[in-house]
Amino acid sequence: DPADNDAGGQEDTEVATEKRNLYMHEKALLINDAAANMLLFHPYEPALVVGDVNDVISVWNTDNAKRINTFPNGNAKDSRTTSISWINEMSTSLLITGSDDGSVRVWDGIIKNNGDINEELPSLASAFFCSA
Repeated sequence: DPADNDAGGQEDTEVATEKRNLYMHEKALLINDAAANMLLFHPYEPALVVGDVNDVISVWNTDNAKRINTFPNGNAKDSRTTSISWINEMSTSLLITGSDDGSVRVWDGIIKNNGDINEELPSLASAFFCSA
C-alpha cells in the first residue's frame, strides 16, 4: 500500500531529523584571539588544542569552555604551524607541533599526570628539523 510507504518514509525522516538535532547541540562557543587553523581534541581528557594563524597554541577545557593556557609555538619568521598531534595519550601526554620549515617541537606539561590541564606554561621537551 503506497500510504504505508509514505508514512514509513515520513517516520524515517523524523527519526533522522531528531538524531541530527541530538548530535548538533552547541555546548560552548570558544572565542580565540586569532583565526584558528587547527583543532585537536585530547582523546581521553577534556582538552582542546587550537593552533592559530599567529603561531599561538591555546589549550581549552572542554568541560567548562575556558581557555587554560596560551603559548607561542616559536616558529621561525615566515613559517607556520601545519600539524599538531598528541602522543603518549594514555599516560604523560605530549603535544607535537610541526611547521612548514621542517621544525618539529615536542611540548610537555600541558596535561598533568592526574588528567587536569596544567595552567603553567608547557616546557619544550625536544625539537628537531626534518628535511626531504
